[in-house]
Formats: sequence, structure tokens, C-alpha cells
Amino acid sequence: MLNAQDNGPRDVFADINYFAADGQVREVASWRKRYLGVGDEHTRKMRVHDVRPFADHLTLDKNGFQFTKLSPKNRDTDDDALIQTEYYKEVEELVKNMTGADVVYVFNHATRRASTNIIQGVPDEKGQVPSGHPHVDYCGVPELMEGTKKELSLPEEIKTLFDSSLRFSFINAWRPIQTAKRDPLALADAMTVPDSDYLVRARTFPSGINAGNYVMSHGSQEQKHQWYYMPEMQPNDMVVFNGYDTKQDWPGWRCPHTAIVLPDTESLPPRQSIECRAVCFWNKSQS
Repeated sequence: MLNAQDNGPRDVFADINYFAADGQVREVASWRKRYLGVGDEHTRKMRVHDVRPFADHLTLDKNGFQFTKLSPKNRDTDDDALIQTEYYKEVEELVKNMTGADVVYVFNHATRRASTNIIQGVPDEKGQVPSGHPHVDYCGVPELMEGTKKELSLPEEIKTLFDSSLRFSFINAWRPIQTAKRDPLALADAMTVPDSDYLVRARTFPSGINAGNYVMSHGSQEQKHQWYYMPEMQPNDMVVFNGYDTKQDWPGWRCPHTAIVLPDTESLPPRQSIECRAVCFWNKSQS
């Protein structure tokens, strides 16, 4: 665990929209969406560390996320076909090298290019808006993970790997399209998050398949979760983070994350970012 007392000049205090620390499943019927910049009685003001002094010590397996730098290149495009043929391959190769996985398959991406300053998560024609609450994209409940696997549109040769591989994981790769001066992505060091703070959110897809993910609570009165962000993250900076991993002997098999509001940035243009989601498979045992 990194020293929580190592505070830097670019650390910020930001609202994290936690949920009640009651250990209860968030059922579909009772789900209430949380919006960035709109708090309630469970919202906590948390110190979010500038990641740069610590980046070399944060890893996927141990902490749940890892920062890296891409080669200088203009990757700003709205052409989904180009993203899928070129950028997906770049992400797959990067994740394969970072994780040692035998197979990495990017199955979709989310581009966030809101054209107006969105506060309450209103959908925007230019793309999805930043998430307003801390969460993990998947969850470890076996039957809900099976629902996720069924719902994803994966080629048959990829689907078969869930049963034939020794290990699989879901991984996200996130970066800004332009310098991220507002609403950056913040990630929690999984080593500082107790199991009791992960709450299952039940979900039902339009297909009727049931799945789920985690949303976050913070049971301690003192700040336990150690959050990190990269100030003015550049388009060739990327953070890779875990959503789920069958290898769970390290705490980093899941990584809570959320957008945060930085002080005095409300008048700046909305954040633009791209996030790829991938599934990884290992055919050899991992020590």
C-alpha cells in the first residue's frame, strides 16, 4: 500500500458519490442513477492524489490499474471503422504486452464527446457523458458473470475460450482525446478497498439476460480508499484497469473508478475521451 500521507501539490479534494454502506444488493427496480456534480447524504469529499509521483509503483495485479504512455500519434477520429481496424489492434497489443495474456480481444468502445457542459448526465448526441458514481463494470457473482458473457456479442472462437482457458479477465483501456482539463477519470487503489465496500448492482439487459456490476460504498468514517488521477492527462497517456479477473489472489482483480469534478473547471469545454473494453485469456498457469 502506498503511503496515504504522501500528498502532493496537485492533489485535489473531490466529491465521490458513494452509496449507503448497507451491504445490500441494488436491485433493478430500486436503482437510482447518480449524476456527476450532484451529491446526496452518502457523497464523501475525498482526497484524490496526483498519480504521477506514484505511477511506477501502481500495477494491474496489485492495485487494479496501471498508467502507460503511447507513442506520439494523432488518434483523434470519429470514424468507428478506423477505430475498430487500427486502434483496437494497438490496444490489444499493448494489453497483451502489459498482462502476458495469450489472447486479447477488444469487443467495443465508448467515445465521450459531449457538446455541452453536462452536469446531470443528460444524454448528448455527441457521445456518452462521464460516469457520476464509483463503480466496477462487472461483478464476481458467478451467475451474473455468466449473464455478462452471454450478453456480449463475441465471435464464437472467442466465446469458446471462456471454457478452454485457465484464466480470463475483462480489462478497460481509457485515455483522453484532448488534454483532460475537467472531469478526469479517478481510480481507487484496490489494495485500500475492503470487500465490504463493494455492493452488487443487479442489471437486466434489454434481451432479458440478468447480469450485474459493483457500485461502491465507504463504510469507514475516515478516508480509507486512496484515489488517484492524472492532472491534465494527455492524449498519448493511457490508463488500463481491471473490471474482473478469475485470478483473485491479488486485490487488483477489480478496480473502482469514477469521473470527478475539479475545482473551478465548470466553464471549461467538456471532457473528450475514448474507452476500449477487452477480454483477455491465458492458456498457461500464472504464478
